[in-house]
Amino acid sequence: ERYWPEPHLDTCEELKDDSGTPFWIWTRNTVIKTVNLEQNPISDADMVERLQPHGTGALILRSTPCTAALLERQQKAKEQKASTPEDEEGRDESKGWTLILS
Repeated sequence: ERYWPEPHLDTCEELKDDSGTPFWIWTRNTVIKTVNLEQNPISDADMVERLQPHGTGALILRSTPCTAALLERQQKAKEQKASTPEDEEGRDESKGWTLILS
């Protein structure tokens, strides 16, 4: 069976700001699946971790200054998860951006 992508549908919605003034937002039903940030000067690993839950696909961070810190944190998290009993697991890491670091 042939793949048929979901059609792009434009929508225009009227909303109101805090002062009650109406404004319009035009959007399409599209989702970003991959953001390639290779070799960008991103050095704040804390900010990347704060943004991670809000994404929907893959965030490629190879050759960025924050890669080493993020790899180290991921390794520590894996070790900690391996030593933590299943009934005491923390937040769900499966949602948000998938970080591609190497």
